Amino acid sequence: MRTLLLLLLATSVVRAAERPPVAHDAYIWQRRWTPELATTVGAMADVLAGYRVLVAELDRRGPVRIAVDWSALAATRRPVTLVVRIPGAAPAFDPVAVAELIMAAYRAATIAGVSVVGVEVDHDCARSRLSSYALQIRALQARVDAPLQWSITTLPDWLHSNALPELLQAVDTSVLQVHAVAKPGAGLFDAAQALRWIRAYALITPKPFRVALPAYATRVTLADDGRILAIDSDADTMPIFAATARELAVDPRRAAVVVQRLQASSPAHFAGVSWFRLPLDLDRRAWSTATLRALIADEDMHRPVHAERVRVGTGPGFDVMLRNVHAIDVLAPSSVTVPRNCLSGEGLAGYRFDAERARFISNAPPLLKPGASRTIGWMICQGSSTR
Repeated sequence: MRTLLLLLLATSVVRAAERPPVAHDAYIWQRRWTPELATTVGAMADVLAGYRVLVAELDRRGPVRIAVDWSALAATRRPVTLVVRIPGAAPAFDPVAVAELIMAAYRAATIAGVSVVGVEVDHDCARSRLSSYALQIRALQARVDAPLQWSITTLPDWLHSNALPELLQAVDTSVLQVHAVAKPGAGLFDAAQALRWIRAYALITPKPFRVALPAYATRVTLADDGRILAIDSDADTMPIFAATARELAVDPRRAAVVVQRLQASSPAHFAGVSWFRLPLDLDRRAWSTATLRALIADEDMHRPVHAERVRVGTGPGFDVMLRNVHAIDVLAPSSVTVPRNCLSGEGLAGYRFDAERARFISNAPPLLKPGASRTIGWMICQGSSTR
């Protein structure tokens, strides 16, 4: 019996080792192609299997085309999927207009030498309209004359719809997005919940699917009663509201857990991970490129943040500073303990001072870039000892 158990264990270890690594690609979601973006696209091509490029979107003004740097993409020699974004506020879209956007991007890309392999429709459709959405996708396909694989972005909320299988039959592949702001207190990404959604989705879809994981932070602006007023994932400016704002960062360690679990036990039809969005080192809300590289390489993502007390002048006042001394992004701690003789203070940068428990606390700790530091408050410590 013991020999049989050892044999089964050895077999499972061998099978795990024989599994191919998770295939990673990334969304290029920037509306403006800068020299930095073009450089990053080329620099990250050695670890990414392809790119999913936003080429057009519909907004209140009508169709908007993105001026993509096709030559930069062609130089990577990586396959590209064209993405068209249709907001949820546009429940019915004109398939003729959307097809024209897709064909214009396809022609420009192929002329530049880009290997275009597919098109993806990113539409946050209401769950009650999935059957209609499937008909719209088929109408759109009939108007696109190009040899492309068709994909859609799917949402966990759709798992509760009987119309989801019908929609999935209309496309070749799909990308399950497992990050969203439902309740600010729950954050932007829950690794355990994401894995449950992925397993449930794998039981429904009969076709290959990818999982979209977040590599960015978002700012949520709240009203006084806790209602969400605005969600800002792109700009660095503070929305002007008589409300509070909370920055929701994604801990790279949590994302790594999902990738590792999918590597160890891939569900049926799982085809890889798509990162949203391609990091730029000057993008305050995105991870650094070093962080995404480390995660793809399955490096240890657990790195401690250093908490320091910096004396202010010669009196009993101190600033409390967090410092990331590592080469990757690190999520700051939600709680920083201070000496018991520090009886008064004030939190900054999203932290509050809890004198009773002698600590600084944050419900939404920030993500610190490599080498970055942040002052989270000040305190006054009585007596000669500050330990």
